Amino acid sequence: MFNKIFSIIFQKKFIGLKKKRRDNESIFFEINLTTTKENINEFLKTLPKNYQLNFFDNFHSQISDPGAYVWVQHINLGVFAYSLHNHGWSSEWKQIEKSNLVDYIYRNREFTSEHFNIYPWKTKAELGKTIGKY
Repeated sequence: MFNKIFSIIFQKKFIGLKKKRRDNESIFFEINLTTTKENINEFLKTLPKNYQLNFFDNFHSQISDPGAYVWVQHINLGVFAYSLHNHGWSSEWKQIEKSNLVDYIYRNREFTSEHFNIYPWKTKAELGKTIGKY
C-alpha cells in the first residue's frame, strides 16, 4: 500500500523545484544558488499532507556535529512546524510562518542540496514537544 501511495506522490507535479531522485521512501529535489525565494514558496504550496520536508541548516551553532538537520511539517494554512536534529540531540517543535520558512530555506540553499527531501512523516509534529534523540 505504501509503495502505491508513494508512487502517486512521486508522480505528483511539484511546482518550484525539480525532482532529482527518489529512494524507497524519500523524494529528493534540486536546490542550489539559482533557486529563488519564489521557487521555494511555490514548492511549499505543493508539499503533500502527511509529508515532512527535511533540509540542512549550515549555520546552526555546533552542539555535536556542525549544523542541524531541519524537519518541517505543514500544520495549518501558511503555518509550519519545525524541529532541529543532529547526533545525540533534537529540539522541540516550534511554529514558523511560511515567509520565515522560505527565508530559512533560501539562506541554506547552497548547503542542503544532498539533504533536501520529503517523505511521509512518522510522528506528527506537536508544538513544544520533542521526539527524543536523533
